[in-house]
Amino acid sequence: MPIKLGINKTNYAPLLCAMAVYLVTYNYYSYLFPPLSSVIFLGYQICKLFFMFLFVWQIGMAVLGKIKRFSGMSYPFLFIMVFVAMNIAMVVYDKGSLSILSRNYNMKLAYDTNDQFGYYFSILNTWMGNMGLALWLSNNVSDGKQINKCLYVSMWLLIIPIILTMITHPELIGVRVSNLEDSTFGGGIWNIGVFGFASIAWLSVAQYPTMNRKYRKIIGFGLVLIVFACFAGLSRTSIFMVVASVGVYFIRSRKTLKTIMNAYFVIILVILLLIVMYAIKLPMFMSILERFTDDTSGTQNVRLLLWEGYISYVDEYFWFGAPEGAAYNYYYKIEHLGEHFLPHSAVINYLIMSGIGGLLSYLSILLIIGFRLKRKSKETSYVSSCMQAWIGGYCILAFMNQTGFAQIIFYMAFGLGIALIRIKENEFAIEGRGK
Repeated sequence: MPIKLGINKTNYAPLLCAMAVYLVTYNYYSYLFPPLSSVIFLGYQICKLFFMFLFVWQIGMAVLGKIKRFSGMSYPFLFIMVFVAMNIAMVVYDKGSLSILSRNYNMKLAYDTNDQFGYYFSILNTWMGNMGLALWLSNNVSDGKQINKCLYVSMWLLIIPIILTMITHPELIGVRVSNLEDSTFGGGIWNIGVFGFASIAWLSVAQYPTMNRKYRKIIGFGLVLIVFACFAGLSRTSIFMVVASVGVYFIRSRKTLKTIMNAYFVIILVILLLIVMYAIKLPMFMSILERFTDDTSGTQNVRLLLWEGYISYVDEYFWFGAPEGAAYNYYYKIEHLGEHFLPHSAVINYLIMSGIGGLLSYLSILLIIGFRLKRKSKETSYVSSCMQAWIGGYCILAFMNQTGFAQIIFYMAFGLGIALIRIKENEFAIEGRGK
């Protein structure tokens, strides 16, 4: 049964998902439509503040007794905010003033970083919004049709900026670019493909058999497009993520050998295609190969250097987070990247942001999504395999890259994933009682 939160909001889920996707794609629209950049950014701010309010509203309704109950699977979202709040409260106490929560607060230790101004306000805004959306979706989405609507709308809003970019700037295909004129795209302009694959791709595959024909067309096309975008952005992590998640699915579905044998024609075709691309020196293919043979590989890989540097300070933030409050990009100096650089690991990020409590809460979300759904029927076995493939691929991304840590689209997906598990468990329980 759906979990009631005061009023009937069952039709709001697709709209909330659309707003979440907008938050991770708005800069693409700013680049594509410069005259509208101020309006586009205003929409971004409105969405951010709305999700922050959504969290406060749910907690307020719970305190007033207007909420019947929260699903036990959604508790980690609450725990994360508790530990984030504890860390910020510790910093406020240390500083002796609430002024650090101002949008105009200048965090001097993080000088010359992207998080210099209003950092603590931004942390509250971001994490209250992320947890607010995840909490709402995990407790309010009541059936598979609602999940399908959320996936359909989200896929549309992911593929539109990719298509527009390909049409207006085809020269960017196969080029890894982060700064274009006055716009900055973390991870390159094709990072949107990474967002899509690591969030809703496997959820879409899990729900694909239950979708109508119209939804299947858009979902299928979108899946192909976002995988292409991952490769077009020349991201090594994306390649590992795609390969690893597909491998996990084959293994967990227990059809590995049979599936491979049935797909021998496709495998042979792909191998031949790779040989041809190498033979003709296709620019995008050669650029991808260069990404695996550059001088940042091996023991001098930037990520290994960053992890080593951050971990050396673990005693400062292990229990309650960084003493300067989730300010995680001033610890390690690396000459060829500048004075400040992000750690590129969700595990380290969570430790720095909220200590061991926040990290364990985050990991428990991944464990719930990956292993909570039991293989009680053919349908749940299929969905379970898809969920494990998703979490396997997501971990490759989030544990090796900055992407996947704070972006709201992933917490949207976590909320939908937990809702799907709850729905499948309820369906199986009802079937069991009917026998």
